[in-house]
Amino acid sequence: IDLSFKFLFYGHEVSAITIATGGFVYMSPFLHQWLTTTQYIAPLMANFDTQLGNNSNVRYYDNGTTFVVWWEDIYLQDQHEAGSFSFQALLSQDGTIVFSYKDLPVSVDNLMTKEHPVKVGLSDAYYFDQEISRSE
Repeated sequence: IDLSFKFLFYGHEVSAITIATGGFVYMSPFLHQWLTTTQYIAPLMANFDTQLGNNSNVRYYDNGTTFVVWWEDIYLQDQHEAGSFSFQALLSQDGTIVFSYKDLPVSVDNLMTKEHPVKVGLSDAYYFDQEISRSE
């Protein structure tokens, strides 16, 4: 998704993002298998599945200076009986990041998942995907 403004993330100007149903925003243009370990903003990264709830949605809004992502009434794939989660990440043109939580039926410390990491916070990592040959 293209942002209407440049967002400064760990010194990188970001103009496009990827919103994951798993509760995070991926901040790099380079998509790879290690999304959950590199450049992300995660109000609540977990193994969410938007198909488990009738009212589950992931929405976004951009007003030119602020970009907001809503994860609404989403359920954990491994613990759907825990209830629905609703939360937001807000990115402002000035670099401010705000996490807001409406419904957290289970403490983050008690989220158990075998297939997906559970994380809250920011990450900036470098991923190098190229074979390096040694000179002899």
